Amino acid sequence: MSANDGANGGDGRPQNDGHFKPGCSGNPTGRPTGALNLKTDLDKTLKKRVALRENGKLRYASRLEGMLLNTRRRRRATQRLRANC
Repeated sequence: MSANDGANGGDGRPQNDGHFKPGCSGNPTGRPTGALNLKTDLDKTLKKRVALRENGKLRYASRLEGMLLNTRRRRRATQRLRANC
């Protein structure tokens, strides 16, 4: 194998000499700065603070915590209904 073997391509490989020039990528504009993806949008939404009322007292928690508390309450209520049947 010589050092020049990769320049001609072959074996399903593209030629190296006409590929990307040094300092230039295949996507020069790239993703815009500050562009959000699904994960960051979801994190931002779930971390937002909301008011919750527990035992008559008002407290603040993240939306995620509120969703978990609501799910737990529903499960307990369903279990109580099933136990009474």
